[in-house]
Amino acid sequence: MLLRHDCRPRSKTARCATRKSARPSGQRVIDHQGVRWKLVDAATDLEAARLLAYRAARLIDEGADAVLPAAHAKKFATEIALKRIADCIQAMGANGLRADYPLARHLAGAKIAAYTDGSIEMMNERIASPCRRSSDDHLHGGDA
Repeated sequence: MLLRHDCRPRSKTARCATRKSARPSGQRVIDHQGVRWKLVDAATDLEAARLLAYRAARLIDEGADAVLPAAHAKKFATEIALKRIADCIQAMGANGLRADYPLARHLAGAKIAAYTDGSIEMMNERIASPCRRSSDDHLHGGDA
């Protein structure tokens, strides 16, 4: 899955350490409401992506059909990773792209993940498939 447990703590630590110490205009960057809210959004989206992935994994473990839940998890995690990693880089300014912080590497990894195991467009088609079948059944007098 895109959101690997081994990468998150180091990225979060790097973000938080930098946010606490940076002081443009005499104020710590973390004290800026907009930055805090972006970090809160990232944490919320990470939790949502994790829950979607856990749901799909549970269905797989149970031997149930997990194609649709896995597509939802992949689509959401990939899209949100790209957006939130870019937000973190922006919050860090030019430092966000320095080699001693992992964010640029994570952004590249997220972009690669967007194409592996099915692109976002492929996930959209998987997610739309039951909707199309339901609509076709309805149009042709089915019980859907």
